[in-house]
Amino acid sequence: MYGSSAKERTFWHRVVVRRLETCVADSLKAGSTSSVTFKVNHESLLSLPRIGARDAGYRVAGTALSTDGSQSVYLDVLVVGNGSAIGAVSFTNFFNPVSRSLELRLARVVAKRLGNAG
Repeated sequence: MYGSSAKERTFWHRVVVRRLETCVADSLKAGSTSSVTFKVNHESLLSLPRIGARDAGYRVAGTALSTDGSQSVYLDVLVVGNGSAIGAVSFTNFFNPVSRSLELRLARVVAKRLGNAG
């Protein structure tokens, strides 16, 4: 929670809009270990319906590389802002992205709770 809606909006524009896509990609790569390396192949914005007062979605598609081979991996982050609060939900899955309907259902729960937090 931020001290005011104005502070939340300032943070939203400085961090969520301008820098979060890079942070999501860095998060996938940071999951690498001595036995698995995550490589980013593609970063994109997700088109979202209206979830909260503000909303943004990011997808990073990559590859998990190990001695056993490679596998596609997806990291989606949905961010919602309501009033003086911002919440984020992340989804990671191998083979295919998590279903859009599940992502939106959970993001709407977060938005509703944020709206009730003030």
